[in-house]
Amino acid sequence: MKIKSIRVKNYRGFKERDFSFDDHFNVIIGNNATGKTALLDALALSMSTFFLGIDGHYSKTIKKQDVRKMDFELTKEKNLPVQIEATGEFRQQAYTWLRELSTIEGTTKKLGQSLELQKKAKLIQKEIQNGSDTPLPVFAYYGTGRLWKESGGIKTKPKSSRFDGYFQAAEPLVQSKTFMAWMKTQEIAILQKNKDAGLLNVVKACVGTFLEGTSRVFFDVEEDTMCLETITQNGRTKSVYWNMLSDGYRNVIAMSADLAYRCVTLNPHLGIHAAAEAEGIVLIDELDLHLHPKWQRTIVESFKKAFPKLQFITTTHSPFIIQSLQNHELIDLEGKNMQWDYRNKGLEEIIEKEMEVENPHRSEAYLEKLKAADAYFAKLEQLKNNKNLKINSFDEELKNLELKFRDDPAYVALLKSESKI
Repeated sequence: MKIKSIRVKNYRGFKERDFSFDDHFNVIIGNNATGKTALLDALALSMSTFFLGIDGHYSKTIKKQDVRKMDFELTKEKNLPVQIEATGEFRQQAYTWLRELSTIEGTTKKLGQSLELQKKAKLIQKEIQNGSDTPLPVFAYYGTGRLWKESGGIKTKPKSSRFDGYFQAAEPLVQSKTFMAWMKTQEIAILQKNKDAGLLNVVKACVGTFLEGTSRVFFDVEEDTMCLETITQNGRTKSVYWNMLSDGYRNVIAMSADLAYRCVTLNPHLGIHAAAEAEGIVLIDELDLHLHPKWQRTIVESFKKAFPKLQFITTTHSPFIIQSLQNHELIDLEGKNMQWDYRNKGLEEIIEKEMEVENPHRSEAYLEKLKAADAYFAKLEQLKNNKNLKINSFDEELKNLELKFRDDPAYVALLKSESKI
């Protein structure tokens, strides 16, 4: 399944907006409070319509708090109906489905082709329950709270349903214990039963795509945790365990391992091709979260390489990520038309033109000093041309500037010199 476009009406901060998406990778940009996370939540609700036909899996609904409120002079009124309408493709068939909340106390309605999508999911569920190798779409949503801490040991995970790959798939988090439990079980089964390591190797290979310089990723049964092995400069092997990793490493490992785990769980019949052949939708809020700029430059290509057929819709504040994109992969919530291939643009140009940061090559402190000096020199010029102005007020202003910028004696000396002249 892929989402081609979405229309949101009266949903949170959106009055009514339409958005179109690339089949493979999309990065949403915009200032804070412009609706990046709200758009991802709307997409999560749309993709979870599929779960209406899958027993035991929750399809998101429109909540009271999602209703847009219009601010008038004396009151704030709720705007209805709330509508989220998506167009997309599933199994080479086009669908347009609509979810709507028409009254505050009502329930989310299934309109358009929502029922057809539900019936299709129901039919697929029945085929799989009868042992069919029918492929399942992959869904996942990783929000900004995806690194919340989990305590306790890792239990093994017994053989389960393919549909376990949908566990909390539309919720913005990563359950690291879930994929760790699966990896632990696979490691033990390979040792005890000589089980084929194909599916486990898929997960390890996907994680390895993101970790340059890492020789091995595995679940250490003895230590009961994930482990990374790296080769040091003197050629020795160094083991780094999960609780010793930085947030950046855990963020990347958690997303890549969880996504690969979902691929092999939903479609185990694809074997070593489970990640490469998986189709579906992945939502990621703040793709650059906790990542060093060097990693921000490569993260998009790593996802494309590890999961070539999945559709990614993400958000970012990182110019490094924007620089790694083609123009059709970028969506600006403030409505700017993306004209260039950003891979050929410099960071300063991206920051200034697309992220609307003035003079990015200079610090905010420098710009403040420059502005204060320009204003003070302009006033001195007025004093030179108008002898009736009081000198005392200029002396007072100079003292204030001396106090404010006392950490830069050269700057203060320049102000004093101009004042004396």
